[in-house]
Amino acid sequence: MHIQNQLRDFLTSTTSKVLIITGSAGTGKTSLIKEIVNYLNKKPLEYYLLAPTGRAAHNLENHVSEVAETSPTTIHSFLYKKDDESIQEIPEILKFSVTEEKIVDNAVIIIDEASMLSHEATNEKDFLQFGSGNLFRDLTDYLDLSNSNRKLILVGDPCQLPPINVSQAEVLNIDYLKQHFETNNIEHIHLNEVHRQLKDSTILKSATALRNRLENKDFLQLPIDIDHDEIHHLNMDDALEKYLWDYGNNAIYLSYTNKDVHNINLRFRKLLNLNPKKLEKKERLILMKNSWVNSQYLYNGDFFIIENLGAIESFTINVPQKQGSHIYITLEFQDIELRKEDSFSSIKCKVLHHKIWNEENETSTKELQALVIHFKQRYPHLQRGTSEYKQAIQNDPYINALYLRFGYVMTCHKAQGGEWDNVYINLARPQNDLKTLNGFKWTYTALTRSKKYAYLINCPVNNKSFDPQNPFDNLIAEIQSKLNKNGFQLLSAKPLEYELQLFIQKNNINTSFKIYRNGKMKITRLMAMQQSIHSEELEVLLNTFVNTSLVEK
Repeated sequence: MHIQNQLRDFLTSTTSKVLIITGSAGTGKTSLIKEIVNYLNKKPLEYYLLAPTGRAAHNLENHVSEVAETSPTTIHSFLYKKDDESIQEIPEILKFSVTEEKIVDNAVIIIDEASMLSHEATNEKDFLQFGSGNLFRDLTDYLDLSNSNRKLILVGDPCQLPPINVSQAEVLNIDYLKQHFETNNIEHIHLNEVHRQLKDSTILKSATALRNRLENKDFLQLPIDIDHDEIHHLNMDDALEKYLWDYGNNAIYLSYTNKDVHNINLRFRKLLNLNPKKLEKKERLILMKNSWVNSQYLYNGDFFIIENLGAIESFTINVPQKQGSHIYITLEFQDIELRKEDSFSSIKCKVLHHKIWNEENETSTKELQALVIHFKQRYPHLQRGTSEYKQAIQNDPYINALYLRFGYVMTCHKAQGGEWDNVYINLARPQNDLKTLNGFKWTYTALTRSKKYAYLINCPVNNKSFDPQNPFDNLIAEIQSKLNKNGFQLLSAKPLEYELQLFIQKNNINTSFKIYRNGKMKITRLMAMQQSIHSEELEVLLNTFVNTSLVEK
């Protein structure tokens, strides 16, 4: 009842305007949103349910539709309106301005998945511009909390990945909000008890263990119980074969880098026996950027199914560079009919065909320049900056062609805000930095996308007998066994903090070595102390332990 009283006090207060609700997976954040909605339904108050992405808004709707009197939407849809009349410095950019329509003075704004909401301005290269580029500032300026009776409730999980290019989710940080709103009157409810009916879930047990390690900054071992009913360890080939049967039945495959995502998408297409060089009907694609097509707003991360395919056009554009040089950019477009997944309506448009097949993820400045040059070549009679020019830009199917990628495998950032029954998680990372703050947050975020089963690929297998107080114990036993098999005797082993000294004998001849570890419990190097005629043979034997982990099998 304490939390319910705190909620009621906040909603009835004349001075408190901002409430943060934080909690990890399974602690009841969504249930609390439903309680707030039920309370507001009985009051003469307007409320708005918002989320940073279309996927997060859709997921929230799945949870609250039975009680909410308003449908959740994205912050962008709530806040921005297409600006048809503005005088723009760059006429090729379609501007969305903060709406001039004010909501009622006592409205309550509830934002779910607020950890995805960046406090900084976006630096994306795009033909769409939203307000100042800083979504959170635009929103709070619009709400004008200090000069109204409106209230803002931010709900999120601080253990999840922060927004791209931001180190942490500041909008869930009470100190940041005090500074942003210039007030100390920021309320905070933190949920830390996993709901009773979920306590037996292996996925939530592992998520809670990850949360505890994040809070304690302990990244030595990944605390995930694998090979239980809910969490399984698979190799890449077996995972893709199994995903072949799960795909389309509320399942998703996640990987860390855009390069890995692209390559695994191509491998999966091969398993589906799809044409390796052409798109086919019924394929799933994912939208990579917010887009405006056929007077419709489409969201970054939306899934689309190919209904029909048309002709492919290719244009090589000469893009002038500094000092009179040139670069040639090839643009490929394909006519396509797409249906938004979980929808019956379809759109006909052009897509950037070459971007679907290209490993490079970002749209470069040169590609944007090429799109503008291509537009001008097709409309040489239009004067840049005129209303006719702007109207032609807005309606042009080439410059507004959708940037899509294959949608069988996706990054964890793209999956945030969504839930699936079965989640396949590739834990491979090119910098081998899984056991870091970011690596644990990524794993936590990926794991908590699953409602039923998680399948882990490239998952380190923990050495359950590892003792952080005596980290070399298992290694000493392994070294002793290996030496005995090769006719050596381990006279003694002297463990120090970051080194292990080994004193070895064979045929009454003594030899000694040092083995070093780093802070991540990885053996880094071998160094001779006392050399003998056996040194070379021992060096070969002991070097097999270099680059191995003390905490993993």
